[in-house]
Order: sequence, then structure tokens, then C-alpha cells
Amino acid sequence: MTVSAAPLVNAYQGGTFILYIVMEYIKTPITIPEQIAQLKLRGMVFNNDEWAEEQLRKISYFRLASYWRPMEMDKVTHTFKSQSSFENAMSLYMFDKELRSIL
Repeated sequence: MTVSAAPLVNAYQGGTFILYIVMEYIKTPITIPEQIAQLKLRGMVFNNDEWAEEQLRKISYFRLASYWRPMEMDKVTHTFKSQSSFENAMSLYMFDKELRSIL
């Protein structure tokens, strides 16, 4: 007994639909020294501003932000607990980087 497959006449004609949403950005970018000044206003301690500036230039503010989130006292205003330092955030970042490379 032979079974022949019927030819596909109606193939699925689905496609990708793309939605374009136009977003208007109202925040202007700030320089790295302004980023450091903003973090200081929020209570972060810096032992070496030049070194911090170099790290922010290499890694970026938003990449490092997840490492100083545990140091925040208020998650809405982003104010820091006392003794929160940029160097501690960098230590967490470097530990995580090393751990990821080992795994």
C-alpha cells in the first residue's frame, strides 16, 4: 500500500510585523565628571575621582549602576547609604567579571 502526500496548496503566509514607536527623549546626556558629581550629591564616596572617571569611561555608568543598587538607601531618589563607595561597587563588578570568566 502506498500513500502519497497531497501537495501543499495553501502555505502559511505569516510574516513579521514591525511596530515603530517614536520616542521623544527629554533627558540630555551628562558628562562623566557630571555623573561623578551627581553620585556624590546622592551620597556616594569617591577616594580617587580620576580613577573613577577612567572606570566610568571604560565600563559606563549604566553597566555599573546594577552593582551600586544594593548600596542605595532609597530606590526612588537613588540616595546611598552612609559609607557607600564607588570602590566597593567596582570591587563587586570585578568579582562578578572574574566569576563569569571562571564559569
